[in-house]
Amino acid sequence: MSTEQHETWPAPFAWLYDIDENGNTAPPAVYPAPGQEGMADRTGAPDLVTVSGPFAHAQARAGAVRIAANQKQGTLRVAMFEMTAEPEAALETHLAELHAAFDGVVPVTGGQPGHVAAALVRTLMWPGPQEQWIGCDWNGVRHIFQAARGFPVRYGSGRGAGEGRAAAAIRDALAQAGRDGSDLHTARGVCAGVRCDMHTLYGRELREVLRQIRDHISPDATITLSTGSDGTLLEGTLEVDIFVCGGSGVAAAAPDPAGTCAAGSTAASAGAGCSGGAACDDPLYAQARSLVLRHGRALVSLVQRHLRIGYVRALRLLDAMQGDIPAAGDGARQP
Repeated sequence: MSTEQHETWPAPFAWLYDIDENGNTAPPAVYPAPGQEGMADRTGAPDLVTVSGPFAHAQARAGAVRIAANQKQGTLRVAMFEMTAEPEAALETHLAELHAAFDGVVPVTGGQPGHVAAALVRTLMWPGPQEQWIGCDWNGVRHIFQAARGFPVRYGSGRGAGEGRAAAAIRDALAQAGRDGSDLHTARGVCAGVRCDMHTLYGRELREVLRQIRDHISPDATITLSTGSDGTLLEGTLEVDIFVCGGSGVAAAAPDPAGTCAAGSTAASAGAGCSGGAACDDPLYAQARSLVLRHGRALVSLVQRHLRIGYVRALRLLDAMQGDIPAAGDGARQP
C-alpha cells in the first residue's frame, strides 16, 4: 500500500554547489538564506547537499566526490549529471563513480543541472513559513533516496492553468520523468511538490496529483508531498515537480525466440522521424525501434536486454525515437 506522508516537518537546511571543469567551486548557495523571513537562522552542517557541474571532466567528478565525502553522516547528497555525447563506456563509468559517492544521481538531458538542483530544493523546502501548507516529512525524503541508492532519480515538471490544471500538470511531470522509457512502476518512492498562485489550492487537486502518481508507481512505494503558494506563478496556474527514485526500467521483458528484432526486419524504414542526432545513425536504431513497437513499451531494460548494450546507449536510442514513435517518451502508453 502506498504511503502519503502528510506530516509538517522543518524545511531542510540545504547547500547547492556548482563545480567547474577544473573541480573548483565557489561557496555554496544556502537555503533557506540566513535571516529569511519566517525562518530561523541556520548554521552548521546541512541536511541536503546538491552538486552540479560538467562531470565529463575527471577533475569535476573528483571535486564532487570530495564534497560528498566531507558531509556529516545523515546528510542527503544528490548529484545532477548532465548527459553528454560521450562514448557509452565513459558515461557509464562516470555515472558509476557518482552513484558510489552520492545518495541520488539525477541524469539531466537537454537541461541545466543547476536548474534541476534548485527544483529539488524548491520541492523539499515548501511550505517555508506558511503554516497553512503541508510540508514533506524530511526523514521520509531521506528514506526514499537512500532506499533507491544506485538507481537513477528521474525528474519531471509540469504546469497547468484553469480547469483541470492539476491533472495537466501532473500528467506532464510524469511524462517528463519517464521520457527515457523508464518503467516508473519500479520506483521505490516519489517526492512531489505542488505549488499554485497566491489563491486557493483545492483538496481535489491534491487528490488528483496523488491518484496519478499512484497509477504510475508500485503500491509499495512511498510518496512524500509538499504544497505551497508561489507569487511568481500567473493567476490560476498550478505547477508540479516530481523526483522519482528508482524507476530504472527493470521490468521483465518477454523473450524474443523468433528473433524478430534482427537486422533487416520490418523496421527497415525506421528513422524518418528520428530526432536523436547521432543516435539516428546507430546501426541498432532500427532494431530498437522494432522492439518498442512489438512490445508496446519503451523501456531502457527492454532495449538493453534484447540488444545486449549498455544503459547509456539504450537511453540515447529511446530518446531518438521521440519524433519517430509517439509513445517512445512514455513507458506507460501503447505505441
